[in-house]
Amino acid sequence: LRAAGIPLAVASSSAARWVQVTLGCIGVRDAFAVVVSGEQVTRGKPAPDIFLRAAALLGVDPAHCLVIEDSARGLEAARAAGMFAVALQAAPLPPGAPPPAADLVVASLPEFHAWWRASGQPSDDDSGQEHADDKQVRRDLSRGYGQGG
Repeated sequence: LRAAGIPLAVASSSAARWVQVTLGCIGVRDAFAVVVSGEQVTRGKPAPDIFLRAAALLGVDPAHCLVIEDSARGLEAARAAGMFAVALQAAPLPPGAPPPAADLVVASLPEFHAWWRASGQPSDDDSGQEHADDKQVRRDLSRGYGQGG
């Protein structure tokens, strides 16, 4: 996404030092223009404050933001901020558990990236070639799979 010119941010409820060290250790700190921690806002998730601050620092209207979240409180915060909420749900839900309150549900970041390409969004891949998983994502989207509440 960054290679396509889309500004990226991390908005984590964790302490700033922990977020910075973690991003550095996994080698992705430079991928994000903005990093916001829970220490920088008055109200934590599920209040929208952390996502609204990240959008403001990026200079992007919240309505034009997309949040990838792995927690119910984070999804609630994203939706309260007026942002498109993507639930990253790596494990199946327990029987009887309600689905995430999200605009889209994906099991992995590669699945999100396939959805992004299939939906016609800007991509760093300008080869014009369809990726193998794009056809499946298109079929799933046409059936309404992956769509949250």
